[in-house]
Amino acid sequence: MFSQLLYNQPELRPPVLRALKVLVESNTKPQGTDGDALSEDEIAKNLAYLRSQAESWFAVLFNVFGSVGRDSQNMVGEVI
Repeated sequence: MFSQLLYNQPELRPPVLRALKVLVESNTKPQGTDGDALSEDEIAKNLAYLRSQAESWFAVLFNVFGSVGRDSQNMVGEVI
């Protein structure tokens, strides 16, 4: 579904790419001290899942990067 959205619905690329970036950052940057912070075990599980998907996501992201105009490459490049 991820790849289909990025390939076939260019109008949805910005929110999908922002969401992916937030997802990764929320599991790699230190969490706040409020009650909503993820435990280290939850972060480890989330990162394991993200790693399992990274290879296929990178393939899609690099294909999209190569197919979009220069004005859109920056957004894709940030996520890569």
